Amino acid sequence: MHQGSRSLRFLSLRYLAGKARKRGILWCVKTGLNLLLRWATRNLNPKIERILSPMFGLIPIRFLTSRHLMTRVGHICLEPDMYLKSGILGWRPNKTTFWLITSPPVMPTMVKYWSQYITIIENRFLVQLLRPFSHLPG
Repeated sequence: MHQGSRSLRFLSLRYLAGKARKRGILWCVKTGLNLLLRWATRNLNPKIERILSPMFGLIPIRFLTSRHLMTRVGHICLEPDMYLKSGILGWRPNKTTFWLITSPPVMPTMVKYWSQYITIIENRFLVQLLRPFSHLPG
């Protein structure tokens, strides 16, 4: 299904009431926030994005997602290492980092190791609620 038709259907009260009965009100809030943030980041005018991007960059928080990290040993070992070292060397701004883990890791001991340096979020509800913020510009 096309993403645009999904967001239009989400605006229907009948659809929302049915989903709220099936999945709960929190699912509706999470999905609505996700669609709104995706729409905003996709449909920003480039001039507006140039204005907003530095503002989002001022927020001292960064959300990392774990699409490939959880299924590949090399990725789970090297990518957080490079990310942390680039911060130490001053190649990227120092921000409080949250790692949103979406699937069971191939090496849970590495995730435990990285939790000393990066805040790990594994709660499925929190991950779904915070994931749209990883797509914001800046």
